[in-house]
Amino acid sequence: MFALKNKLDKTAILCLSKGRSFQSIYRIDRFLKTRFYGEKTFMARVNGLAQMLSQLVQIKTVNDEDSNQQSWGRSDDEPAWLNFVLNKWAGHMMRMGISAKKDDSDRYFALRVPGKKQGGQPVIFHAHIDTVGASNPNQWTHPPFGGNIADDKVWGRGTTDMKGWLVCCWQAMLDLLMHNKKPNKDVILLITTDEETGGEKSMQPAMDRLKAFNPLWCMTEGGFILPNMLNSGIYAAAIAVAEKTKGNLEIRFSGPGGHGSLGSQGICTADKLLEQILRKLHRWKATARLDQTTIEMMLRLYPHTSGIKSQLLKRARNKWVQKLLLKAILKNPVTAAMVQDIFTVTMIKGGTGHNVSMSNGSVWLDCRTCPDSSLGDLAEQLHRIMPPGVEIHEHELPGSSSQIVTANHPFFLVMEQTVQQTMPHVDVTTPMLFPAGTDGRWAAKLGIPTLRFSPFHLTKAVQNGIHGVDEHLPIDDLVLGHSFFYQIFQNL
Repeated sequence: MFALKNKLDKTAILCLSKGRSFQSIYRIDRFLKTRFYGEKTFMARVNGLAQMLSQLVQIKTVNDEDSNQQSWGRSDDEPAWLNFVLNKWAGHMMRMGISAKKDDSDRYFALRVPGKKQGGQPVIFHAHIDTVGASNPNQWTHPPFGGNIADDKVWGRGTTDMKGWLVCCWQAMLDLLMHNKKPNKDVILLITTDEETGGEKSMQPAMDRLKAFNPLWCMTEGGFILPNMLNSGIYAAAIAVAEKTKGNLEIRFSGPGGHGSLGSQGICTADKLLEQILRKLHRWKATARLDQTTIEMMLRLYPHTSGIKSQLLKRARNKWVQKLLLKAILKNPVTAAMVQDIFTVTMIKGGTGHNVSMSNGSVWLDCRTCPDSSLGDLAEQLHRIMPPGVEIHEHELPGSSSQIVTANHPFFLVMEQTVQQTMPHVDVTTPMLFPAGTDGRWAAKLGIPTLRFSPFHLTKAVQNGIHGVDEHLPIDDLVLGHSFFYQIFQNL
């Protein structure tokens, strides 16, 4: 049970600590209790959102190299997750005459809701149901697939990435329809099943089918509400207008082999090459730079700061000032990933037996490049520092797109308006470059303007839980997310 007892007091503390007026506090409280739910049903709605997310977390949908969707479980001849969606939301909408379409192999499910301007270009709201696994479950405070509700949070794998987003979005649409309202434009609600492994078997075929409807825009996971952005005390709704391109580099090396008993002294064996390669990779430093999206973000932040920081942000286009700003940005791993190409060593392969000297092998890198760069550019830079004879092979991720949506785009303005209406504690809405990859790239590749935003607060604890231990989502954020979607459907 979610305890609301001190909710208004907590809000008051937050607002007063930021110089807020009691009018802001009243707006938040009135908004939460009456605008979307009505005061009598407020507690029921809060508990309902938490329970739905809890139940969805308990439906295990792990998607990685060691699992497959055949083990996800079925109910009434449907995958358990799809049966849940049909029972909670889609079934009610379909009985209202709304059309739905699922892939024959249950890889995706789409539902089109007609808007006030019926028949126009639809807007896609995309969520993925699959999750990564949960290694070391004994390290979790609560079982990773238990869906426990405790400490005003829902705990478990997928709560933030991205079953909480799905619950807020689909429940908001059902509530809108139950209130005899319609979205302003046609909306396609889309659920896919393999985002964590690239989207080729789910998002790609879904978009290949949906492109016939000439979608206007697409929204999926990505940016967050960032408290204390750039250590400035600012609450910023960071909407990702682009994402870094994901790919892999395979560094191949070889050397003389032989019997393991002979040792490798004086011989440049493959294992010595491996040592050199890893040493050079760890010493390599990427070139950091501010792209136009990050500069725009800083220009939007500066009116909400003071002192020297405000003056630096105001002059973010100045090349000399950028050097100072980059020093601050590089101190934080999250912001650092926004301004430079990065890679991570993920796999090392080689050898044929425990008593045979390694004669060849490979080092695999997970690479993320900025829109103004490419996997080939990164490969060329790394090749310059490699030992002689080393080969670097590129493995582009299908669906890559360098699309950047500007901050004056109509869809960005709709999202900015919705943030202002539903999140009065947020100081500014800003564009950002998303450092990770999402299924949004499949829509962007088709030329559909795609924005990435999760209407939740990315605290340190929430951030650490994504793909990590103790993933969770505060119930306050579930309420906030539901409110955001309920409003944006009407603002389209």
